[in-house]
Amino acid sequence: MKELAALIVDDNPIQLSAMERQLTKFGMTKLMTCNSGQEALHAVSEHQFDIIFSDIMMPGMDGITLIRNLDNIGYQGALAITSSVESSIISSLTYMSKKLGFSNVYELKKPVLDSVLEEMFQKEAIIKKTAIKQKLKSVDMEELVNALQQGQFKNYYQPQLDYTTGKIVGLEALARWVHPSKGMIFPDIFIPMLHDGGMEYHLFKVVLDNVLSDLSENRIQCRVAINVTQQDLEIPSFADYLLEQCTHHAVDPSLITLELTEQDIYNESIEMITNVTRMRLYGVGISIDDFGTGSSSYLKLSHLPFTEIKIDKNFVFGCLSNTTKQSIIRSMCTLSKGLHINLVSEGVEDDATWKLMQSLGVDVCQGYLTGRPMPIEALSLFDVHQR
Repeated sequence: MKELAALIVDDNPIQLSAMERQLTKFGMTKLMTCNSGQEALHAVSEHQFDIIFSDIMMPGMDGITLIRNLDNIGYQGALAITSSVESSIISSLTYMSKKLGFSNVYELKKPVLDSVLEEMFQKEAIIKKTAIKQKLKSVDMEELVNALQQGQFKNYYQPQLDYTTGKIVGLEALARWVHPSKGMIFPDIFIPMLHDGGMEYHLFKVVLDNVLSDLSENRIQCRVAINVTQQDLEIPSFADYLLEQCTHHAVDPSLITLELTEQDIYNESIEMITNVTRMRLYGVGISIDDFGTGSSSYLKLSHLPFTEIKIDKNFVFGCLSNTTKQSIIRSMCTLSKGLHINLVSEGVEDDATWKLMQSLGVDVCQGYLTGRPMPIEALSLFDVHQR
């Protein structure tokens, strides 16, 4: 925590002093305070901060205007909103802040509990260390192409547990690049490179081959979900390729689910509809990922034979204290039940959220509470505790 640099912005001198003492108690030495938005902008223009704690109700320049101006001057660190204004305003401001692209956005109710700060600081410290390591792991397009050809991409699997039985009913396959000299290269590095180079389909083929190998060798004995882009599904030979690979590995196609990210712009191409419909004919599951974050959710559901909806984790995070998010999740439960398709909640990280999702009627849980992404070797040792 000593490595983190923080700025506190609050027009109330008592609140400002109290927060400063609280952060100092955690061992923070790189700490500045400001009593106005104007002063904060000046500080940010001259110093680098990892996290900014900001009140909202301030004279002259309120917190909302400050946040917009922080984006205008290029601040990209974390933001902690410390205010007692009504929850709907905080929720909208948090959403706006995330859209602006700050590294993380936190909602902190006054008085801020030490336990909440400790959890936040631990997370930020890990993020900073990871960022430093990733800067040392810069890779170019030639390395990426070689990695795809030389088997450097490995599958990690995140468990999906049934809310009723507490047992594993599926896995999501996630690609990890294990570089021979630079170690683990994470998706936030290579996914944009794949997109820019038009090579996402190449990664899909690698992940699919790894999944089918693990299934054929009985290292996995449940359904596996693989991420796919709409552009992949528009390739005329996509369904043929997937079904042929299943036959080659002697794997039942019904053990494969394809996750189509909801944020992709929906284009009703004949190739896409043909591919999806043919794969469903042979038992392949089709999941709509990040449901509710795009503009075409219901249009997709009405035109394509989806078998699963995945609730975007942003609806799950903070839902315990947000009745609006709870109402949205409840409506998704009603929708999935009416369509007779599975409903999966992503981003479940604590028992209280598990119990809420269970009570609302969500079918399957996926989140750090029930298992982080892990290599196939660790999956065989994974112990599912009955919930």
